[in-house]
Amino acid sequence: MFVILFTHLKPLVEVNKFLQAHFSFLDHAYAKGVYVLSGRREPRNGAVILARSESRQALVALLEEDPFIKEGMAQFEIYEFIPGRSSEEFQHLLAN
Repeated sequence: MFVILFTHLKPLVEVNKFLQAHFSFLDHAYAKGVYVLSGRREPRNGAVILARSESRQALVALLEEDPFIKEGMAQFEIYEFIPGRSSEEFQHLLAN
Protein backbone atom coordinates (compact mmCIF):
# COMPACT_ATOMS: atom_id res chain seq x y z
CA MET A 1 0.00 0.00 0.00
CA PHE A 2 1.21 3.52 -0.71
CA VAL A 3 0.47 7.00 0.57
CA ILE A 4 1.07 9.70 -2.04
CA LEU A 5 1.42 13.33 -1.04
CA PHE A 6 0.87 15.88 -3.79
CA THR A 7 2.13 19.42 -3.27
CA HIS A 8 1.10 22.23 -5.61
CA LEU A 9 3.97 24.11 -7.22
CA LYS A 10 1.87 26.88 -8.78
CA PRO A 11 -0.87 29.21 -7.51
CA LEU A 12 -4.38 27.72 -7.38
CA VAL A 13 -5.54 29.93 -10.24
CA GLU A 14 -3.08 28.06 -12.50
CA VAL A 15 -3.66 24.64 -10.92
CA ASN A 16 -7.43 24.98 -11.41
CA LYS A 17 -6.96 25.22 -15.19
CA PHE A 18 -6.03 21.52 -15.15
CA LEU A 19 -8.57 20.41 -12.55
CA GLN A 20 -11.01 18.72 -14.93
CA ALA A 21 -8.21 16.85 -16.70
CA HIS A 22 -6.88 15.80 -13.29
CA PHE A 23 -10.35 14.55 -12.26
CA SER A 24 -10.53 12.47 -15.46
CA PHE A 25 -7.14 11.02 -14.60
CA LEU A 26 -8.39 10.17 -11.08
CA ASP A 27 -11.35 8.31 -12.63
CA HIS A 28 -8.85 6.35 -14.75
CA ALA A 29 -6.68 5.45 -11.73
CA TYR A 30 -9.74 4.33 -9.72
CA ALA A 31 -11.02 2.26 -12.67
CA LYS A 32 -7.63 0.49 -12.83
CA GLY A 33 -8.03 -0.38 -9.15
CA VAL A 34 -4.90 1.54 -8.13
CA TYR A 35 -6.40 4.43 -6.16
CA VAL A 36 -8.29 3.53 -2.99
CA LEU A 37 -8.98 6.95 -1.46
CA SER A 38 -8.08 10.51 -2.39
CA GLY A 39 -8.77 14.08 -1.39
CA ARG A 40 -7.37 17.54 -1.17
CA ARG A 41 -5.19 18.71 1.68
CA GLU A 42 -6.33 21.47 4.00
CA PRO A 43 -5.16 24.14 3.55
CA ARG A 44 -5.58 23.53 -0.18
CA ASN A 45 -1.94 23.15 -1.12
CA GLY A 46 -2.05 19.62 -2.51
CA ALA A 47 -3.67 16.23 -2.03
CA VAL A 48 -3.31 12.86 -0.32
CA ILE A 49 -3.92 9.55 -2.10
CA LEU A 50 -4.04 6.01 -0.75
CA ALA A 51 -3.07 3.56 -3.49
CA ARG A 52 -2.38 -0.09 -4.23
CA SER A 53 0.17 -1.08 -6.85
CA GLU A 54 2.25 -4.12 -7.72
CA SER A 55 5.38 -1.97 -7.50
CA ARG A 56 6.64 1.51 -6.76
CA GLN A 57 7.86 1.80 -10.38
CA ALA A 58 4.39 1.02 -11.75
CA LEU A 59 2.88 3.61 -9.43
CA VAL A 60 5.41 6.26 -10.47
CA ALA A 61 4.70 5.52 -14.14
CA LEU A 62 0.98 6.02 -13.52
CA LEU A 63 1.51 9.21 -11.51
CA GLU A 64 3.61 10.68 -14.29
CA GLU A 65 0.50 10.50 -16.51
CA ASP A 66 -1.41 12.86 -14.17
CA PRO A 67 -1.98 16.24 -15.87
CA PHE A 68 -0.93 18.03 -12.68
CA ILE A 69 2.48 16.35 -12.94
CA LYS A 70 2.78 16.60 -16.73
CA GLU A 71 2.01 20.33 -16.64
CA GLY A 72 4.31 21.09 -13.69
CA MET A 73 1.45 22.04 -11.38
CA ALA A 74 2.43 19.61 -8.61
CA GLN A 75 5.07 17.24 -7.36
CA PHE A 76 4.56 14.02 -5.43
CA GLU A 77 6.18 12.01 -2.65
CA ILE A 78 5.46 8.31 -2.19
CA TYR A 79 5.53 6.42 1.10
CA GLU A 80 5.11 2.66 1.08
CA PHE A 81 3.59 0.97 4.11
CA ILE A 82 2.31 -2.45 5.10
CA PRO A 83 -1.13 -2.16 6.72
CA GLY A 84 -1.31 -4.23 9.88
CA ARG A 85 -4.62 -3.13 11.41
CA SER A 86 -7.78 -1.41 10.32
CA SER A 87 -11.32 -0.66 11.34
CA GLU A 88 -13.86 -3.31 10.39
CA GLU A 89 -14.91 -1.38 7.26
CA PHE A 90 -11.41 -1.60 5.81
CA GLN A 91 -10.47 -5.17 6.68
CA HIS A 92 -10.49 -6.09 2.98
CA LEU A 93 -7.44 -3.88 2.49
CA LEU A 94 -5.41 -6.11 4.80
CA ALA A 95 -5.91 -9.18 2.61
CA ASN A 96 -3.01 -8.32 0.31
